Amino acid sequence: MDDDDIITVDENEVEINGKRNANIEIISPAITNKTGRKRKSCLGLCSDLIAKYVNRTLAYYGGACRVEVIAKEMYPEKFPNKFTRKKLKPSQKRALNWKIYVESRWRIDKDCNAVRAKKCTGYSDSGKTICHESNKDAFKEKSVFTGLCEVMVQAAVRKDNNKGKQNIQYNEDFTNFLIILESFSTQAFNLFRQNLEGRTIQNIRKLRTNNEDTLTNPNLSFENVAKFKRLIDILNYQEPIVAMSDNTKLKPALRYNPVLGCIIGLTLSVEQTKINAYEDIQPIINDIKIKKAIAKDVRAYILQVIEW
Repeated sequence: MDDDDIITVDENEVEINGKRNANIEIISPAITNKTGRKRKSCLGLCSDLIAKYVNRTLAYYGGACRVEVIAKEMYPEKFPNKFTRKKLKPSQKRALNWKIYVESRWRIDKDCNAVRAKKCTGYSDSGKTICHESNKDAFKEKSVFTGLCEVMVQAAVRKDNNKGKQNIQYNEDFTNFLIILESFSTQAFNLFRQNLEGRTIQNIRKLRTNNEDTLTNPNLSFENVAKFKRLIDILNYQEPIVAMSDNTKLKPALRYNPVLGCIIGLTLSVEQTKINAYEDIQPIINDIKIKKAIAKDVRAYILQVIEW
């Protein structure tokens, strides 16, 4: 591996800081040319779907974080803002290359249009057309990744046929990944969609709202506690739970909540402030004024699991 180059990972980006990732060499496992009677060449994981993925990606390794993310973790003082490899010394580039290689999970073989495990030797046992490492590691339990590949292929085919992206099929695991990503950061979600593929942010928010485990009841109720119980059951969490409460003063104001379909910011129940038609608004506001029901503070109750 060239000391002056940084290997790329599966980030599907054409540019970093305005420059194309060209002339990048990668770490390849040592492969011997000697084959015995009981050994055959490993074909890797290959199919029409995988071939399209290999041809479209710029990466040589997959499964690791983006190059700039890893570099900023290793050398935060060098990259307070944008990442550029020009700031790294040859020894630091070697260390970065090794870190990227260690964190990657599979190798993209562009010569064979296949995907292999990092540990793939290029050979398989007698009677097999794919080595144990590639068959075991590359796509096992990677439903999010395979879901992404399927969506990218569907989008590419539609683009070639001058069709839109409506009604593209998404598998459940990939959809759940997008929902979680959007909840962490809208900016990260948009960046992911710009460089790869995925549902629109409007579609993601609609799915989250329609989810039966979404907390749409603002009251302290058994329903909300039951939803929290279902969550920790899914996570198989059996450790202590932290319960907290907070009383916060509010600036008196009223506003309409489209999710709940009512006016919020007051002490009346949701049922008393439901808006079913435009004509309902003024009578409800008059009732709020008469009862002096505008909230001045709010008490929130929080249940939280503990990270050990």
